[in-house]
Amino acid sequence: MTENAAELEPVPGVVTPVRNPDGERRFAELELVHDWLAEAAGNTRSTYADAIGYPFHHTSIGRWPPPAEAFRDTRLLRNGATWISWCIEEGVHLLDATRSDVVRWTEELREAPHPETGELLSHATRAHMFTATNAFYRWAVEEDHAESNPLALVNRKKLEVNQPKNPSPTRSLDTVEIARLQWAADHDPVEYVRLRSSALVAVLYRLGMRVSELLNADVGDIVIMQGVRVLRVTLKGNREHIYKIPIDVWTRLERYLASRGVSTAVAVRGQEGGRREPLFITRNGTRMLRGDTTALIQRLAELGGVEDPKSVTPHTARHSLITALRQAGVPDKEIQRLVGHLYSSTTDRYGKHVLALANSPLDVTNELFEQALEEVQRAKERQT
Repeated sequence: MTENAAELEPVPGVVTPVRNPDGERRFAELELVHDWLAEAAGNTRSTYADAIGYPFHHTSIGRWPPPAEAFRDTRLLRNGATWISWCIEEGVHLLDATRSDVVRWTEELREAPHPETGELLSHATRAHMFTATNAFYRWAVEEDHAESNPLALVNRKKLEVNQPKNPSPTRSLDTVEIARLQWAADHDPVEYVRLRSSALVAVLYRLGMRVSELLNADVGDIVIMQGVRVLRVTLKGNREHIYKIPIDVWTRLERYLASRGVSTAVAVRGQEGGRREPLFITRNGTRMLRGDTTALIQRLAELGGVEDPKSVTPHTARHSLITALRQAGVPDKEIQRLVGHLYSSTTDRYGKHVLALANSPLDVTNELFEQALEEVQRAKERQT
């Protein structure tokens, strides 16, 4: 334990080090949580930090002890019922927790109201909180920090923290709806973001990317592989994956980047790529966030006449693409490789499981999307 760690100013509602054995031990346990989170990929890291109740901002992970400004008030986080918050309230040390502690915690999760709204946590939220906490203890056992995982000894279904097996409620758009969305983006009445709207919808819906992958991507992640232009992204587990960029998508993306004065010269894999700056930015030049993207997509869905535009989110892009691929008869194994589900090691990036870029399934759906877009364009012209 460092002297600086013990001298950090306390902040109400969060765990801070104090000069006594109990406080020092808690701070040491938080350092373990920090080390566990540091091994997770960016998006997993932030969601796990919130789910378990880590009392420092996730952007500080990688520095220990965290700076004083990294402390955050966790009293309202997940209704104040995260595992770390609960252990502190109950006087339970993380590495002393037992099965009975876990049972008591999960029972209280069901009844913990939000301090301000009174709303209870959903089943899915409780399940995610349990999953994140379970992941921490699995890591602690593997790293010899703990002898056993107390969460492994309980019946998740009985405690109502099991992961639901129901089909995903995420909506899938058909090709005509996606064409309407693309038309609205190409003709965005907000002129100063029109090229961005056009490119973002094309990249998101034609490639079927997770929104986190898209928003974390940099211009320099566009490279040439096997003579094909691709976008490299990082998946969960810090694994690299590639998406082929169809020509119609690249046309829109190139126009957007050119409007920003960004070079669209693409590097060959292994060479220096473009400038390390966000692929998509806000008007102020900062990296776009999930909320920005959701608001944009829903505005365009309403503009394009897509039914129930509030149900259209960035995540519908992935569902929509997979649905379209299956309807087009593309085998499931190819779809799973396309979306990155079958990558299990770094060697897969270069071996036989690498996506056959020259015959990408995206070529099939891209043609369908362009045909539907032309039909929407002709219909709009007839209306005028």
